[in-house]
Amino acid sequence: MKTHFNAVFFMAAVFLIVLLPEGFSLDCHTCYSSLSWDDCLKSSRVINCSLFDPEAVCIKMIQAKRLISNNQQVVVFGKFCYAKGNCDTKSCEDSMRTDNKIRAARCYLECCSKDLCNNGKLSIPQVSEVSKAEIPFISCLCVMTLVVVSFILVND
Repeated sequence: MKTHFNAVFFMAAVFLIVLLPEGFSLDCHTCYSSLSWDDCLKSSRVINCSLFDPEAVCIKMIQAKRLISNNQQVVVFGKFCYAKGNCDTKSCEDSMRTDNKIRAARCYLECCSKDLCNNGKLSIPQVSEVSKAEIPFISCLCVMTLVVVSFILVND
């Protein structure tokens, strides 16, 4: 009876040690490039995040920084495992600002927690983009302002 109990205990231990962690592990794409997303994707591979941090998430990230020394802008594209608690723009930008060689820092990121969910490219919204409908309105305002200023100057 004792040997039967030991065999069951041994099998359960093997199951828990070998098979169970695979069910709770997270696989993420990982790559890094300072050139482009396409360059990053060429070297992309899959890594098991639970080897580093059991609470990790997958991330797609673009970091843009401006260097103090020559005012050069450096953009970095990456995918990897990331600490779940740091998965917000402010934490990312604050971590970049600790480097005294950086004048400005901006992060764009997207975190997720399913296997291989950080596939593809991260798109950045164009903040300063003016829509085509606004251009005629802005032009009209400029022309009207010039007409009013000209009228005031001529009548003075």
